[in-house]
Amino acid sequence: MKSVFVKEGGGVKVADIPVPKISDGEILVRMKACGIDGTDLEKAYGRPLTPPMLGHEVVGVVEESRSPDFAEGERVFVHHHVSCGKCYYCLNDSLTMCSMFLKTTIEPCGLSEFFKVPRMNVERGGVLRLPDGLAWMEAVFIEPAACVLRALKRTRFTAGRSVSMVGAGPTGSLFIQLLKLMGASFVAVAEISPFRLQKAKELGADATANPLSEDFVDVCRCGTDGRGVDIGVLATPAVRPLQLVIDSVRRGGTISYSEPPKRVKKPS
Repeated sequence: MKSVFVKEGGGVKVADIPVPKISDGEILVRMKACGIDGTDLEKAYGRPLTPPMLGHEVVGVVEESRSPDFAEGERVFVHHHVSCGKCYYCLNDSLTMCSMFLKTTIEPCGLSEFFKVPRMNVERGGVLRLPDGLAWMEAVFIEPAACVLRALKRTRFTAGRSVSMVGAGPTGSLFIQLLKLMGASFVAVAEISPFRLQKAKELGADATANPLSEDFVDVCRCGTDGRGVDIGVLATPAVRPLQLVIDSVRRGGTISYSEPPKRVKKPS
């Protein structure tokens, strides 16, 4: 089978390797679609912030099963990692900080014709069945959409809240759609890319601005009776725009941003 791997120093390569053999409790999945996100690009360009495995927004069909929970032919979404459920981080709702999280990965990677799902991942809920009507190219958005929903949960978002967001890339686009579906009263988006700014409008943003030429903070205040928004979201990996998010939020509001992970050290 063919799999895609990161080359030393950057770039990717396609290699022919054996199909993984599975053991008790494991499943083998035939990949049907796999999304590409920013961490995959970082690895491809030789700047990995996470372990150099490509492809984690992955869906497919169970090719072989040695688990009582799944049968051959079932359509599934597979999460690449699971947590232990017992450590300090897991018990305090920080599952991705669990020391086991990055050790429970699919093999060899999501960008592979076939991949093995370890028993731990299967037993701890890392595999979900997909409804027949859900297209493969839609199903790959399950993982990034889950990240957005988790962020909104942490902000304690409820219907009627107003939100500002800096960045309208793929993740920002998911934020806009989910916020409107969940009843946000006002969504303002700042973005310097004209294409992404237009896309934000099409996806339902109530107000948009290019912060290089427009006063985004004023846009946010105009849409909230002068207060500023309830929740501000930094939807870009760059930290510099964080001040813009902070300035757009009302007194007592909430800020959501993700601290960039520590860069992976190369083995000595």
